Amino acid sequence: MAIRPLVCGLAFLILGGWASAVPASVALKNIRHEYQGPDNCAPVTALTVLGYHGTRVSQTQAAEAMKDYRSDPQVTSLELADYLGRFGLRSVIRYAGDAEVLRELVSRGFPVVLQQRLRAGSNVAHFRTVYGYSQGRSWSVTRFGAPR
Repeated sequence: MAIRPLVCGLAFLILGGWASAVPASVALKNIRHEYQGPDNCAPVTALTVLGYHGTRVSQTQAAEAMKDYRSDPQVTSLELADYLGRFGLRSVIRYAGDAEVLRELVSRGFPVVLQQRLRAGSNVAHFRTVYGYSQGRSWSVTRFGAPR
């Protein structure tokens, strides 16, 4: 399963070197859980990231703002980044990240949005927000919206 990170609010230039040690375990606070409605992974991702930064929106509000029509099954990384930008968040989209980069970003207080293909060769993608890690595992909001 390929993972394509959408990093909210941080340019890699800010990180400096990767040599700094990251904590063994990190859990970001203020992560909001909400079950995802049909084809609403981007709206739930948006409300998760916005909520972490102190802005509350509903899944319905986010969906209406990001989707071209009510039953639109797909929101792109660019559409999600644009929506977050309306609230003053800057997104940097990068490809082919790894666990080290993910831990570095989360340890610095940034929830990281990952986009992944649900099946090899498919154009159907899914967003999930990583908000913590421990002992080599990362914690995210999963496909069905429950923390994992």
